[in-house]
Amino acid sequence: MPDLLEYAYDYLDEKSLTFSEGIKQKELPGVKMRVKSWLKAFKQQIYPVKHLLGLESINVEIF
Repeated sequence: MPDLLEYAYDYLDEKSLTFSEGIKQKELPGVKMRVKSWLKAFKQQIYPVKHLLGLESINVEIF
C-alpha cells in the first residue's frame, strides 16, 4: 500500500474525512490531488489481490 503524505493524512484525520470525501473537499486542492493519486494507486494495487483478502464482492472501481 502506498504512503500518503503526512500533511494530507493529518488533514483528513483532523476533519474526520474519508478518502472519498478528501477528494471532494475544496479547502486544500493539494490534499485533494494527493488523496486522489493515493486512492488510484491503492485501487490499482488491491484489485489483483482482492480475492486473497476476501474482498471478492467489493467493487474496486479503478479511475
